[in-house]
Parts: sequence; C-alpha cells; structure tokens
Amino acid sequence: MIRSRSQAFITQLIILAAAAAAVVVVGWIAVQVLGLGGRKGGTTANVRKAVLQRNHFHG
Repeated sequence: MIRSRSQAFITQLIILAAAAAAVVVVGWIAVQVLGLGGRKGGTTANVRKAVLQRNHFHG
C-alpha cells in the first residue's frame, strides 16, 4: 500500500510540474504576442536601421 501512495504522489507531482510549465509557456507566448516586454527587440531595430541606411532613406 505504501508503494501505491508514493506512486500517487509522484503522479500528482508530475501533473503539477506539467501545469506549471504550461502556465510559463502560455505566459511567455502572451508577452510575445501582445508585446508586453516593455521595449522593442534590439535585433529588429538594428535590421530596420541597416535597411534604411542601405536604401539611403534619411529621416
């Protein structure tokens, strides 16, 4: 009977860990989609700047 209790505990622990991981992933996706990161990505800004310089759009 002790073995079945420990198996139940391990099962609950795995379910809890999976649920926590799902919350983290969904939260990260929401931040990416909704743009709640607080600033624009540096790489995107640098690519835009380089394209503008290449095309000689001064502004």
